[in-house]
Amino acid sequence: MVDIRCDLYATKLLESGEPRFIFIITTQEVDCIVSKKDGVPTSGNSSTIKRVTYYAALGKKDHPNLEKVGHYWELKEIQQTGETKQLL
Repeated sequence: MVDIRCDLYATKLLESGEPRFIFIITTQEVDCIVSKKDGVPTSGNSSTIKRVTYYAALGKKDHPNLEKVGHYWELKEIQQTGETKQLL
């Protein structure tokens, strides 16, 4: 990953009264998959950059372990919503 940007897109209350925070995450990623065995690229190219957009929803955890984790929140959903190759 070359760069990442995270923007709060929306907030809403579910019927249960639980708050939900919606984020749009935009990254710049190197389009290259490397073998763990020998470090050789198996697909893509190390000089190709792509812009990838994700939708993520953050909500309260049903049974939080505050002593272990220290907060109430968990990632409820994440999905890739777009991908564009960039020119260098």
